[in-house]
Amino acid sequence: MINMIQAIVMGLLQGITELFPISSLGHSVILPKLFGWGLDQKAPEFLNFLIATHLATAIVLFFFFLRDWIEIAKGLGRSIRDRKIAPSDTYAKLGWLLVVGTVPAGIIGLVLEKPIRNLFGSPLIAAAFLVVNGLVLFGPNACGQETAAVPRSSPPPQRLPTPKSPPCRGSAPWQSERPRQPP
Repeated sequence: MINMIQAIVMGLLQGITELFPISSLGHSVILPKLFGWGLDQKAPEFLNFLIATHLATAIVLFFFFLRDWIEIAKGLGRSIRDRKIAPSDTYAKLGWLLVVGTVPAGIIGLVLEKPIRNLFGSPLIAAAFLVVNGLVLFGPNACGQETAAVPRSSPPPQRLPTPKSPPCRGSAPWQSERPRQPP
């Protein structure tokens, strides 16, 4: 069972790491093992606690971005009413991207709930996923690719950016020298 101090530490960890491109769930699984808390991470109570912390974060973010959610709902409504997504309607596009990205993930989560629970309850598996995630995030930097920040009010790009150079053979995040940019 999680005590009050552990709950506060894990809640703070969840709140801090949720908005970064790292796994707050992974940290929540690894932290108890690192601190030697002896929690049964495959117990339903532990999963319920993690769900509660994620739900709390989702509620806070929902209200923080309430105006955006309202605009997204209006955009979805417009696209359904007009039976098309206007090229300039950023909120309708975003709404449909959220639907297309969320519904399949939800279905997969419902179908594979038990295997996923057992898989992600393991600190070793969570640590491995965090390392892979870190390499994926660090990879473009190691290959010298640049990314540009897109202002929130601008429409999403019409196509995915293409790399400026071929994949960096032999360049890895742990090497000391950055590969050279092609001319």
